[in-house]
Amino acid sequence: MTRNVAAKTTEKSETTKRKAQPKAQPAAEPEISENSDSEEVVQEEEQPQEDPITTMHNGIIEMCSMMSKLAQRITQDTKKAEREYQLEKKRMEKAISKKGGKEKKKRNGSTGLDKQLPIKTQEFRQFVEKNYQQLNDKDGNQVITELSYDDDGSLLISRKKALQFVTAYVKHNDLQQYEDKKRIKMDKTLQKLFPNNAEQKEKGKVTKEENFSFVSIMGALSPHLTSSSDAAEE
Repeated sequence: MTRNVAAKTTEKSETTKRKAQPKAQPAAEPEISENSDSEEVVQEEEQPQEDPITTMHNGIIEMCSMMSKLAQRITQDTKKAEREYQLEKKRMEKAISKKGGKEKKKRNGSTGLDKQLPIKTQEFRQFVEKNYQQLNDKDGNQVITELSYDDDGSLLISRKKALQFVTAYVKHNDLQQYEDKKRIKMDKTLQKLFPNNAEQKEKGKVTKEENFSFVSIMGALSPHLTSSSDAAEE
């Protein structure tokens, strides 16, 4: 009888303890919004797509802007170049005015040296007619390929050709015998043609030494050629 009472007492106490302990609440489940999927879809749909026409329009505007800047830069460079040109022009005008206000004439490529002139001495005419076929220039070309005469029968030659002819004669006959190769050792032909440059003796003594060089050929030719003024008067 006592055991049954004790057992009942124990069961009551355990039942009391169970009632005293709070019941465990179930874990709260996350709230699932029914509109979450639809909101994501709406957000994706709200992103605007690029319009190709708008893109092209923006590109054209940007290109026009770049071209405008380039045009401005070219205009600035052009103005700068124009200013520099005007300054240089003024300097040149001042320089010319200081020299007397006359600008040197430009040569057109032809000079009086190329004009055909009559040979007026028999010595030089014979010299040319005798040697013209065998005398060549430094390039191996014949100095005078064909003789030319005027209506009076005078042999024609330019000062330039005459200079080349005598120079070719000197080299053909190896008359550069001095250490100074600009000097010419005159042979009998050159002594006869240019007596003022040849050695002169009086009573066996040298009164004037030979003085002939490539520099003096042009001056020595003057007595043999008709001058331009004489040819104009004729």
